[in-house]
Amino acid sequence: MERKIGERSYLNENWIKADKSISEYPIGTKFKSINGGYWIKTERGYKWCTGATFPRVGGDYMGLVCLPEK
Repeated sequence: MERKIGERSYLNENWIKADKSISEYPIGTKFKSINGGYWIKTERGYKWCTGATFPRVGGDYMGLVCLPEK
């Protein structure tokens, strides 16, 4: 069952609608994919949840972010 925007996922992640550009988010922010995966912002780029790091998030980014805990 898909959770509503703004609710916590089963991993206790709070996905919220992005309100600024991707580059403005801090390192550790997760960017959700339509297909269920996510990218994590690192110092070197955006790491896909299963391994590889890319210079940008993919085209299936759905506009939801999970901010890192402080």
